Amino acid sequence: MDAAKASLMAMRDAILKLSEAAAQGDFSVREDAGRFQHSFREMVVALNRLMAEAGDGLSDIGRVVSAIATG
Repeated sequence: MDAAKASLMAMRDAILKLSEAAAQGDFSVREDAGRFQHSFREMVVALNRLMAEAGDGLSDIGRVVSAIATG
């Protein structure tokens, strides 16, 4: 029971860390998926991928807006 609780708390902390970073606009933050096992690892990998994709998308938008602004 203690191990399950510790895993859930670690997952909660990872989600809070990534969501706070995203709210601050820092999509470079990643969580160490190696700290987790099984489905928890899969979730962290997916969250890291989400952070990367969001960051890349915002960078692309920035380049397009900059190109439009410079004519």
